Amino acid sequence: MNLSYKFIILLALFSSRCLSEKTYKFPKEKFGNPLAKLLSSILIDFYSENSIEVDITRSAEDQKNQFIQSGILNEVLCDVNAKIPVRLEDYKLTRERYPRIFNIFIVDSYQSFRRILYTNKTDAFDYRGFYTVVLTSLHQNYTELVRRILQDCWDFYIINVNVITYDPSDSEKAFMYTYFPYTPDHCGKVKPIIYEIFSKEFFRKKNEIFPDKVGNFYGCNLTIGTFDFPPYMMIHHLENGTLFSGFEGVVTRVLGKRLHFSLTLKTCNDRWGRVEGENSTGLSGMILRGEINFTLGAFSFSFSHYGMMDSSIPYHATPLTLLVPPGKPYTPMQKLLLPLRYIIWSCLGACFVISAIVVSFAKILAPHRRTFIFGPGNHYPFINTINVFLGGSLSVVPRRNFARYILILWIFMSLVIRSSYQGTLFSVMRDQKNVSVVDTFEKMWKENFKIYGVEGTKKYFESMETYKKMFIAGTPAEVDEYRMRTASSNFRGAAVTPAVVAAYMNEKYAKDGASFRISKEDVIMLYICIYMRKYSYLKEPFDREISKYLESGLLHRWTSTFYSSKYLKERPQHMRPKSLTFYELSGIFMVLSF
Repeated sequence: MNLSYKFIILLALFSSRCLSEKTYKFPKEKFGNPLAKLLSSILIDFYSENSIEVDITRSAEDQKNQFIQSGILNEVLCDVNAKIPVRLEDYKLTRERYPRIFNIFIVDSYQSFRRILYTNKTDAFDYRGFYTVVLTSLHQNYTELVRRILQDCWDFYIINVNVITYDPSDSEKAFMYTYFPYTPDHCGKVKPIIYEIFSKEFFRKKNEIFPDKVGNFYGCNLTIGTFDFPPYMMIHHLENGTLFSGFEGVVTRVLGKRLHFSLTLKTCNDRWGRVEGENSTGLSGMILRGEINFTLGAFSFSFSHYGMMDSSIPYHATPLTLLVPPGKPYTPMQKLLLPLRYIIWSCLGACFVISAIVVSFAKILAPHRRTFIFGPGNHYPFINTINVFLGGSLSVVPRRNFARYILILWIFMSLVIRSSYQGTLFSVMRDQKNVSVVDTFEKMWKENFKIYGVEGTKKYFESMETYKKMFIAGTPAEVDEYRMRTASSNFRGAAVTPAVVAAYMNEKYAKDGASFRISKEDVIMLYICIYMRKYSYLKEPFDREISKYLESGLLHRWTSTFYSSKYLKERPQHMRPKSLTFYELSGIFMVLSF
């Protein structure tokens, strides 16, 4: 028989057997893997209740372990039964679309775990999220492997993490390991514990799958970075420790008592510093390098910090403004002219000029007409005009009605102007007012003022094309000195200052007679918060506590204890009566000298 016919016959026989329902049976997968059952319980009990999607990322050392992981995944997906959408990814395909919060890693070794975590280290995962690591291979030193995995998580500030692995003595059991970084026995350490057990298809869930691990620090030390900056933070070094005062100092103390942690203080002369990646300075640089746990001291939410570090919710708002000098005092001659506006002085001058012209013109008139205007016996009409204006008396009064009418009008006008002038001059001499204050950006630009501030405030002026050249960055100590110099009218500049600090300075130095004025225009609104390392585990407990202080009104109470907004208003000068000095009256002597 031809070979081709034999092949066709064999193919037909093979097809008939394959299509026969009686002889063909679909293979049934044998489910019951304890890792799969435990992971399914976690998916149903936690992930499906708290998220709309979960990311499962897997990594294996060889093809055999990939098949094992695929079997576990099949069983998990069958048990979950579409209760939550699941996105399956290989570690190489993890794209950085957004930080993943709800994660499951399926790995077979420590190396495969690191491959997922470190390959996608940048922004693929939100380290404050929730992580379940499934270890699909049983290793002889599996407890050490679990410890190393959890230690890497702690290095990334991942505390909401569980590791699932087999029980080496019983293939029907699975353990769920986790760690508590802060306990009565240790601080900031990784000591894995068996948190839950799966045995014989039963999950012995006695605790929350992801418990709160930082609600109590059990007296452990946290490192705070701050500095003395009243009224926000005031540091008092005592024999038995450090006392934090100021309203942010009160917040720090209350947080420590509520969360049961103690504090180790670190400070920096650069204070806030600047954020420039690895070249960051001040406390901002210390946060980025992990030298401190958190920092506060008039730190405001800023886009320069966004993405580099985390912040608490803002708990206080204040304008960033400018301290400006009070303006130079009026000279004695200016004080004489100050009570009346220039238009009134101009009208008065015009009246005297017209009087002089009329008197000069009347001299060429006939005597009876001159008598009709000035009255008889009035040989010095212009001198009498000045005499009446200054409140003097006339030795010869006019007898004719027209002359009397003119005299009455002049007396009435002189009385009003003279009384107004004397009353206003009294107020000027009493209040010791100064020349108009340079309190807007436009005035500062016209007066060639300089604006002094720390390096961190420079970014607020870079968008101001007209005024950014006026800004001069200085050290915190230099800016503190410029703030004090703004109390002097001789200082030609302004200092960048939060309005709260300006109010505090006015209250503090009121007894010394110093007054600090703020500009009419604000630079920006500052939202004060606490900064910490990116993805810090402190954010959630701090936010929870600060929300309580805000809702209860405690924060408002604490801030009002250390400053009052009434000191932002220019204080009226209630000085004791004093004798006038020669300098204050020298203006009138200058007039007499002419």
